[in-house]
Amino acid sequence: LELVHHVAQGFGIDPWASFGVGYRATSLTLDPSLASSGLFPGDATSLAYKGVDFARIGLGADFFPTRGLGLGLYVDADVGAYASRPGPATTASVYAFLGAGLRVTVDPVAWMSSP
Repeated sequence: LELVHHVAQGFGIDPWASFGVGYRATSLTLDPSLASSGLFPGDATSLAYKGVDFARIGLGADFFPTRGLGLGLYVDADVGAYASRPGPATTASVYAFLGAGLRVTVDPVAWMSSP
């Protein structure tokens, strides 16, 4: 679940901020030679991580060179905890991810509306 607030819609530059929470699940399948290498817990051929993102915060701005098509830079951060993960640990582990990138925004309603 995520909420996004656009600060100034309808202009050439549209800054925005977002906040969200969510469920995260990751499954990995290992090559059998890696599974028996001792690098991973036990002799498992698959690993599963499950947890909750307590907060996902994003900031960015989109530039619209034409109506309905925008390009923008963003940064975001996720903080959460894995409730289930491989290995002997029985307690939750906290994680954090930081991301940055370029996003493309397509708004077909803007193409259909009059200028």
